[in-house]
Amino acid sequence: KDDKAIAFKISDGTHTTEEISFTYDEILNGGKTINDLVSKINSEITKADVNIRAMYDNLGSRFSFYNTKSGKNDESKISITAVKTASADASGSTDTAGKVAMSFFNSLNLYQSKDGDLVTPTGYANGLNLSTLDTAASVSGEYGTVKIDGVTYDKVEDNKVSVGGITYSFLNVTKGKNATTGAEFNNPVTVSVTQDVEAIVDKVKSFVADYNKILSGLYEKYDQKGDSNYKPLTQSQKDAMTEEQINKWEEKAKQGLLYHDSTLAKIIGDMRSAISTPVEGVSGVYNSAYSIGIGTTGIKGQLVLDETRLRNALAEDGDSVYNVFAKLDSGYTDKNGNTVERSEFNGVAQRLGDVFTAATKAIKNRAGSSADIAEDSDLNNLLRELQTKMSNFKKLMSSFEDALYKKYDAMESTLAKLGMQMNYIMGGQQ
Repeated sequence: KDDKAIAFKISDGTHTTEEISFTYDEILNGGKTINDLVSKINSEITKADVNIRAMYDNLGSRFSFYNTKSGKNDESKISITAVKTASADASGSTDTAGKVAMSFFNSLNLYQSKDGDLVTPTGYANGLNLSTLDTAASVSGEYGTVKIDGVTYDKVEDNKVSVGGITYSFLNVTKGKNATTGAEFNNPVTVSVTQDVEAIVDKVKSFVADYNKILSGLYEKYDQKGDSNYKPLTQSQKDAMTEEQINKWEEKAKQGLLYHDSTLAKIIGDMRSAISTPVEGVSGVYNSAYSIGIGTTGIKGQLVLDETRLRNALAEDGDSVYNVFAKLDSGYTDKNGNTVERSEFNGVAQRLGDVFTAATKAIKNRAGSSADIAEDSDLNNLLRELQTKMSNFKKLMSSFEDALYKKYDAMESTLAKLGMQMNYIMGGQQ
């Protein structure tokens, strides 16, 4: 009674389940039903990450499989394999459970669903038929075909296609033949465009989170004070330390280098101004980040999002919400023929883009973009100036040293002459 009564596997063309089986005891004494079989199939399918679901309609006595991946690809198949079991049954056969599976699935008369009708699967005469153990019987999905504005798209997957920024979802067959009468039909289609509010809310939430992360990082450096106990290391000090000790020391020594830095202060101020200033040229009440539900909290300028206000703004005036973020002003031409940009007419995204572009340029002008001090920047100019001063100081010290050596040599020469004269005098008196 512990022998397996039925054994098979399900595959989507890429992933395959483990062996799915019931014993005679489970069926005869456990009261297992078709619904239990469907539940077990779906459980094993989930474990194996197979894109298929099994269903059983009690009222219509219909057993069916469907693949959640559409189109003609490696994962859009439905394959059933009756398998030999690992251990023999009481009769010594490993084929029995697989043969029962073959008989069971063949008795279901599984046909392929196409354009709303059941059709004979390609390669099979009378429905999906399992004829050999350990050999899959399968059907594959097909691409959908749709014509939009006279253009035919013949490789449609998931019943969706995007054209000109609009995603079309297809719910029914609009052209074909009636399965019963054979009469052709060509139903008109009404296209309605809706706004994906939740997707927009999620993007605004992501924007708020990213903005807060950048601003928090800037404030962290701006407010970080240095530790006077950690001075820059001299070469002799480095020679007496390990590389790890040097790295830790220099990390501490670099803290506070940007404390109340003017460049950071400008970036922070410009970021906050980009959010708080209304967008000129946007009519109606929704003309600022605040009006659509984006506010600030605390003195650090962190943003908070009122999702209800944002959804209301999207429902009432989606175009204005778009312009608050994405409006782009081309500026105006002054009397000298120069284009003058007006940041107040730009949306928040363009303003922040301009802030970061200007910040990048300011940082590059100040610190350069590489370790090469030949590059033109404020700090590199200062380094080069210091190098020049050090070089000039070395030359001055070298000249001073040479002058001292010359004076010392002259003094030695004079002393030698005095000594000779003294010896001559003393010798003459003797």
